[in-house]
Amino acid sequence: MSFTLEQQIEKIDALLAFLPFAENQNNTFAEWQWIEFLQKNRPSYVKPVKQFFITLSQEFWLDFRYDPVLCGQWINDEQVLNNANLEQLRSLLTFCLKGELKCDGFWEGVFKTGKITLLLRRLQAIKATLIA
Repeated sequence: MSFTLEQQIEKIDALLAFLPFAENQNNTFAEWQWIEFLQKNRPSYVKPVKQFFITLSQEFWLDFRYDPVLCGQWINDEQVLNNANLEQLRSLLTFCLKGELKCDGFWEGVFKTGKITLLLRRLQAIKATLIA
């Protein structure tokens, strides 16, 4: 599905609304709870984290062909994070979204380490070029 420039800006703005939350490293992103029947701790995410990933799960952001191995390298490469284009950002954001499926607490990790902040700041720069 293709999106008009106006629709793209709307989708970008919806994600950028989470930037102030992501930037505040004093925030609590998750609370951990012992789950007896699983015999392990599981994260219970705060509302803004849940809302961020719900927003991210919209079709516009999903890259169904993303390479998780490549994205796993990119997410730790500040050069890539600071220069990613919109398609690369979609891949990286899909990687972040799906990461929780493989690792409990992944979402907390990408917020705490500032990865989400870096991705959103890059998205902000891309938006500036779209509306220029």
